[in-house]
This record gives sequence, C-alpha cells and structure tokens, in this order.
Amino acid sequence: MTGIVKVGSGIGMFIMPIVVNWLIFSRGWRTSYIIMGIIALVFVISIAQLLRRDPEQMRQLPDGEEKANAGSLNLADWGLSLREAIRTRQFLVICGIYFAILFCAQALAVHIVPHAMDLEISPTNAANVLAAIGGISIVGRFVMGSAGDRIGHKLA
Repeated sequence: MTGIVKVGSGIGMFIMPIVVNWLIFSRGWRTSYIIMGIIALVFVISIAQLLRRDPEQMRQLPDGEEKANAGSLNLADWGLSLREAIRTRQFLVICGIYFAILFCAQALAVHIVPHAMDLEISPTNAANVLAAIGGISIVGRFVMGSAGDRIGHKLA
C-alpha cells in the first residue's frame, strides 16, 4: 500500500513539467504561476477533506488495543503533546533526514531544466528530462514502498 501511495508524487513529477511547459508557452509564465497556484489550492483542499487523524474516526481501533479499551478518552493515552513531541531526538532526526533528502531532490528538480538548456537542449526536451526523472521515480517509489510494506512499519 505504501508504494501505491508514494507513486502519486512521482506521477506529479512526471506530468507537471510537461503541463507547465505547455502552460508557459501558451499563456506566459505569469499566468502559468497563477493557474498552477489555483490547481494546487484546489488539490490541497480536496485531499485535506479525506484526512483522518485518529483510527476512531474511521471506526477502527488503535494498534494493539482491545475492544474493551476502545471507549477510553483518557488524554494520557494519546502520548506526547505537540510541544513535547517536537523536542524529542527522534522527531529532530526524522526532520533532518527528510530535509536532506528533499533538499537534494528539490535542487535537482530546480536546476536540471536550466542545466539542460545550457547544454543547448530545447526547453521542451529539457522539461521532458525532468519528466523522465519523475517517471523513473515512480518505479523506485513503488518498489521501495512495497519493500517497506514487506519489512513492516516498525523496522522500515
């Protein structure tokens, strides 16, 4: 399941360079930014409506809980507060790892098209280079997500 969920961002990276390239050539870059902002806003608001915080909101039990304890509303069962959680070492390590990964990925995404154009590749083909990276990442996300599902969420 994790692989299928993570493939979505790879699909976006595959489709969006082509769409943005077409928008820029047909509407200009200023209008394209506005259109992309509106599309992003609509998607974020739509997807946010599907989010659920707790298993109880989906009529499920939290991991490891028996049915007898399911009705408990004791706040101590919820774990750390937000302020306590963001000060833990584990949270900071996870944030650091995500920062490093996303920094590298974004640096590549931002600079690959201008670099390709510096190598005298047409803007359309330069956008296709970024789309190809997105297409390859779809396979990697699916494979690694499936591997994470097989390993289990505790070890992965």
